[in-house]
Amino acid sequence: MITAKLTKTRGDKLASAECTCMVDGMLVSSAELMFALVDEADVN
Repeated sequence: MITAKLTKTRGDKLASAECTCMVDGMLVSSAELMFALVDEADVN
């Protein structure tokens, strides 16, 4: 099971999340992600 919890937002474009991956109830990996939200039209 993969879960992500939004932990911070900066304005309306940047955010951070804490993520965990569990297998048979055991934690197998975790990460803190920082990402930007962009409009699809801005990518192409």
